[in-house]
Amino acid sequence: MDKDVANMIKKELAVHLFQRNMLSFGQARQLSALSVWDFMEALRERRIPLHYSEKEYEEDSKVIEELL
Repeated sequence: MDKDVANMIKKELAVHLFQRNMLSFGQARQLSALSVWDFMEALRERRIPLHYSEKEYEEDSKVIEELL
């Protein structure tokens, strides 16, 4: 399978699962293999609202603190 096709399938699957609340934003973004900003853009293009839980915020805050 062509790498571009494989990447497109991963992105579309990740968006689909995120939209149906089957994956968190972080999980879907990892599955898509996109950057945070590119995954957010994919959601925006499809008019899918970003739902960001308090737990995800805390996890992201912890990662940011570790990086600083």
